[in-house]
Amino acid sequence: MKIISGHATQIISETNEQQPLLSSQIRTEASGKSELCIAVLTNAVSGLKTERTAAYSALKTVLKNYQHPTLKTNIPNALQRTIRKTNQIVRDVASKTSQPTAIGVSIVIIIIVEYILHWIAVGDNKLYCLRDNELVELTHEQTAARLMRENVMDGKLSLSDIDTFPERNGLVSYLGMETIPDIDATLKPFALEPGDKLLLCSNGLHSALNNENITPLLAAPPQVAATQLVESASQTPNVNQQEDIQAMVFAFQTKKQEKSIAAGVTYQLYRKLLIYATDTLSILGNLIGGKVFAFQTKVQESIANHDSDMHYNLKISILGVITGMVLTAISLLLFYIFRN
Repeated sequence: MKIISGHATQIISETNEQQPLLSSQIRTEASGKSELCIAVLTNAVSGLKTERTAAYSALKTVLKNYQHPTLKTNIPNALQRTIRKTNQIVRDVASKTSQPTAIGVSIVIIIIVEYILHWIAVGDNKLYCLRDNELVELTHEQTAARLMRENVMDGKLSLSDIDTFPERNGLVSYLGMETIPDIDATLKPFALEPGDKLLLCSNGLHSALNNENITPLLAAPPQVAATQLVESASQTPNVNQQEDIQAMVFAFQTKKQEKSIAAGVTYQLYRKLLIYATDTLSILGNLIGGKVFAFQTKVQESIANHDSDMHYNLKISILGVITGMVLTAISLLLFYIFRN
């Protein structure tokens, strides 16, 4: 299989921030007979500039300290170590501010080796998988509402208690805490299949779009899908104007699917060329028809004047008419076939 990715962002910049710091990145490289893909998405919980700095530091730490994994690497353990290290990086950045406990960063890391997916997540970013047109959330957001829903199942709370709780969307687990209480990680290797799509997105996107909105947009090629998802989320009435909107989309294709797509592109190219040829033949047929009409007029004058070359001119005239009719017929046939 081949990994194809797309990436789109809409970063909410502060007034004193000329260039938003990079907060997500995809790295794909060859790994034996397949490909290795590492993708990281970080997000400042409150959108503060210091949080963005912390998120950027976390991103660099992941990419620097986790390189060239293989099937022999214990990826789940390595991801746990990476989260602990990035958490310390965020805390170090926060310690230099006046309110270190107010700094928080959400993060999702995915690693694909030999088409086996591993992930780890802290915060409210999400990872989805689209398979057979069914969108499934692979991660859970670590909010107060989710913990409260667990108490609803135990009979300790009601759904109305969640709806009326003002801090229901507040995070209960994120980078920057002294101890991270909830880490969402792969329980077992997740095997990817041809035709699967993955979506890695920030809270700004999945809070604005539900599964019914997301699913049809993922049908497009990865880069188109990522761009459309971000644009669609940014235009919804319930979008949080203070939230960054980020989307990473991944598609997995077999060589047969790649050839099919390439054949489709080639067909479209040939189709355009034949349409141009059709138009050219049509114009040529019309030109010849016009010339033949003018020539017929001269032939008629020759007949009226008993010209000795009458028979020769008549043959040329008939040949021209036939040529014009043939070219016109060919152009009409090609027009009918390739315009549809």
